[in-house]
Amino acid sequence: MSAKQSDPDTSQQSLTTDFYWWPAGGARSESNKIAQSSGNPSPVSKAIPAGRLADNTTYVWQSRTWDGTDHGAWSGTCEFTADLTPPAPPT
Repeated sequence: MSAKQSDPDTSQQSLTTDFYWWPAGGARSESNKIAQSSGNPSPVSKAIPAGRLADNTTYVWQSRTWDGTDHGAWSGTCEFTADLTPPAPPT
């Protein structure tokens, strides 16, 4: 998951973006959240840890940035389908 974090309050030099993911049709949950901190402004990305996705399941993800004082607005949502089947060995 990737986002561009920024805060117009330039006194905030470090920002944290929280990435949430959940099965489509479900609800956002604190149990499916990972965070990435970086400078202001900057691109951030974070991979979902191994074992946290189910094969052939569609997920929704969304992010929001925190400057230590206030949260920004939620991003739009994006979807992906997990394909955990390894590729066939080369022949």
